[in-house]
Amino acid sequence: MKKCGTSTFHPSALHANCNHRTFSLFTFPFSFRKRLVVLLLAAASASVWADPYVGFTYPAGIQAGTKVRVLVGGQGFWDKIHAWVSGEGVRVVDIERVPAFTRAPGDGQRQWLGKWLRNLEDGVKAMPELPKDEVLRNWPRNRWWESLDTLDPLALSIVRRDHYEPRPDPLQAAPAIAERLILTVVADPSAAPGLRHLVLYDNKGASAPQPFFVSTEPHVAEPLYVAPPPKGRKPLAREPSVCETPVVLDGQVLPGETDVFCLALTGGTRLTCLLIGRELSPYLGDTVPGFFNPVLRLTDADGNELAFADDFGFLPDPVLTCDIRRTGTYRLEVRDNLYRGRDDFVYEVSCYSDDRPLPTLRERAFLCNGMTKTRGERKDAIPNRGAHVSFDFEVKEPGRMDFELFARRQGSLLDGVLRLYGPVTGWWFLKDAPLLATWDDVTNRLHVGSVPQAECDPQGCWEFTEPGNYRIAVEDRSGGGGDGYDFTLDLRPSEPDFEVYALKSTLVVRPQKDSKVAFKVKVVRRGGFVGAIKVLGNDDFAVEKGTIPSGEDVAEVVVVPTRRDWSGVRRTSFRAVAEGPAGKSLEHPVVPGHEVEQAFAYTHILPAVEFLVFMKPMPEGLDLPPEWIEMPYDAFLPRRVISSSVDFSTFKTDFRAGLDALADVDVTLMKLPGDAGDGVLAAKFAASAACFRKRNRGVFAFESATARDEAAARAVLAGCVGLVKPKTLDYAEGDAQRVRTMARAMALPPDNDILFYVPGRSGNPLSGSVGAAARRLRDNGWCYDFVTDKTLTNAPFGRVHRTLFVPVDRKSLSAGARQFLDEKVPKRGCKVVYAELQAKNENRKLAERARREELPKGLRFARFGRTGGEGWYFVYNPTAAPISGEVRFRIRGWARSAVRMDVRTGEISWLGKASSGKFSLSLDPGASVWIRVTAAEPSSGL
Repeated sequence: MKKCGTSTFHPSALHANCNHRTFSLFTFPFSFRKRLVVLLLAAASASVWADPYVGFTYPAGIQAGTKVRVLVGGQGFWDKIHAWVSGEGVRVVDIERVPAFTRAPGDGQRQWLGKWLRNLEDGVKAMPELPKDEVLRNWPRNRWWESLDTLDPLALSIVRRDHYEPRPDPLQAAPAIAERLILTVVADPSAAPGLRHLVLYDNKGASAPQPFFVSTEPHVAEPLYVAPPPKGRKPLAREPSVCETPVVLDGQVLPGETDVFCLALTGGTRLTCLLIGRELSPYLGDTVPGFFNPVLRLTDADGNELAFADDFGFLPDPVLTCDIRRTGTYRLEVRDNLYRGRDDFVYEVSCYSDDRPLPTLRERAFLCNGMTKTRGERKDAIPNRGAHVSFDFEVKEPGRMDFELFARRQGSLLDGVLRLYGPVTGWWFLKDAPLLATWDDVTNRLHVGSVPQAECDPQGCWEFTEPGNYRIAVEDRSGGGGDGYDFTLDLRPSEPDFEVYALKSTLVVRPQKDSKVAFKVKVVRRGGFVGAIKVLGNDDFAVEKGTIPSGEDVAEVVVVPTRRDWSGVRRTSFRAVAEGPAGKSLEHPVVPGHEVEQAFAYTHILPAVEFLVFMKPMPEGLDLPPEWIEMPYDAFLPRRVISSSVDFSTFKTDFRAGLDALADVDVTLMKLPGDAGDGVLAAKFAASAACFRKRNRGVFAFESATARDEAAARAVLAGCVGLVKPKTLDYAEGDAQRVRTMARAMALPPDNDILFYVPGRSGNPLSGSVGAAARRLRDNGWCYDFVTDKTLTNAPFGRVHRTLFVPVDRKSLSAGARQFLDEKVPKRGCKVVYAELQAKNENRKLAERARREELPKGLRFARFGRTGGEGWYFVYNPTAAPISGEVRFRIRGWARSAVRMDVRTGEISWLGKASSGKFSLSLDPGASVWIRVTAAEPSSGL
């Protein structure tokens, strides 16, 4: 029974799914909305630097002894992600990133993808024929689009949904769940059933614990997305398969959906359906009312409603029960009560027909904030509807008293109200005793807990000015009473006190000596307490900064690990102390939690069970290099090979015609060579045209025995990226390392400060004095891109390139070229440097606006993608002898660490330091390496 559910669409979702604030924005002009979208995207980009955030997991549970693919939606999945599940017997064995889906500029790609998707539905896996290169070159790249025949059903359904469903308006998008991961989760047969917590973490931070359940019953998910039928065809009737109880149903309510499951039930039994949905994500910050509110509906085969459930007590997650009279097939419907829907409207329904008891509210409200220590408690319950319970107490001398009710926080149905009367004299309390105060929902403290619980328990204080007998009455706001309306009332003399809540319960530490962890805390001050509070360390952490100043309610705590001889996950705790009146010491635990937002307005703190600390292992005395960052894999490359026998005669006869011809195709010669000739070594890595002529993002590689130097040079000038590989690496269809390296060069932007101007001429454009100047600059450590007369006017002067090098005398240029170089180029923030006969001042002039690398003589290199304190370099040895020496890379500040990846073997290692800012590098003949350079120390992690 792989499929036992289906979904229907409700028309009212067109309006119900729009939250009020979002929908009202459509009344503004388009220009305003466009600017707002830009601001929202800019704000969303800031999440790259935040801790990973998990918005939902689907499905939200697993059966013991099985394996399941779990889709995770969230934000901040930027670095190397790790996963951890609490408890024994459940683990994450694989993490796969879901690529971002863009829209093609035209219909060619969509038509091609649609054709392949239809073929797969018909059982044909072969890729359809690709269109012409001029169409293909403008396509956005996506590794899933280019390998549909290898995707599993979940990944393929994600592609189908993105392809066939209309894109939402940007103002209604949910960036907090836009990034996706697919986790492969395995549960051992011995895994104990119950609630677990899933945490994703990287080298910088960790997500809040996300609920994840283990059950002994089998799980059945709603069917995966099915593409709509082609035009002219009727949609296929999707009758859900029939499930037998006990079973756990997993689903995801999308906009306007009503999910339907079929259950085979036996007459004379009682069906119970327990739904968990809202408790999986208690708060949604960007939707109204700020949480998923599911409902359940049971019908017979004829559509007659037998039972309906919305809430369970004060919890929005419903519990449906129904006595089944006749054996047959019944339909269970799941939807949002407002017909809304989103990817994070995830639910899990446990269905059973045995005699197990219903869970209590206390058992289901697992996010409830526990009761703090009380000093004058009275326990009781509201006996029946409309009743109240009162307590008499004596005040012997003037003073202040605190009153606090614990009901919802301990799973009671009571929505409490406190009323204070007094002084009480004789029998006439109800008639004559004055009402002094009424306390209902809490409004003067932090919102701690979940919506139905956090603020329903009243608390207050009263200053008594005269002794006497007083009475405090407890009643339900709506007049309820009976079973489940129990409470605990705390009456105590008012004393200064406090509570401390951490806004983070998952900490990530690194084993290096200088690693620290910071998190914010918020304080609730009681009884007029205004003193300073100090957070104490423990066996795992020493507190470097942990004082909450007097009168302040928010502070940052910085802790340092005291032990680094462990790895994995540990539990820890912190305590906070302060000095009370008359030197009395006050001490309370720091409650771990996470701060979340509800419906654009309200901020809550969700308490967690414990502090979790994650640490990655590090061998003693050795800093291992980080795992290599994979750039996008271009699966098209092995399928778009132009034979090495391509005719280059055009280049020999007409240089201009050759450039124009090459601009219309991608030249991909996958027979990868070693050195292609000294005349074009510098040109091998030129990416200038790729920077401002994006349609020419070709990749080429020439075999020196078959390709002429001038052909290679002209290919570079036409906008192709060249790669030189050792001769020992012959091309093979499965050579993933080689294809990844080519894709890396295309994905990284060029990072050269110098544009090398090649004036228009026939023959080899890099021959004579021009070629000599190019080799001279290369040998002196300069890295540059090429620009020709055809691309000169569109070059990104100032934005990317800061210096234009002209290898000929100014007088030899045409009048138009001289005017452009003298007037236009300087205005764009680019300095023009002319070659000199003796070349004495070239290096000094170039150094004013460009960076110069220091590498051993004979090595060739290309610089890519420098951002801030990081840079990428491709370095190779084209000679027949090994080359060793010191290298120095110019990034912002000195390069303090560098990691190398050998292209041939894939081996990753640190580059050893030779001196401050310099490294030792040794390359065998024909060897090629990628080097990632950073201004961070190796001990700080990359």
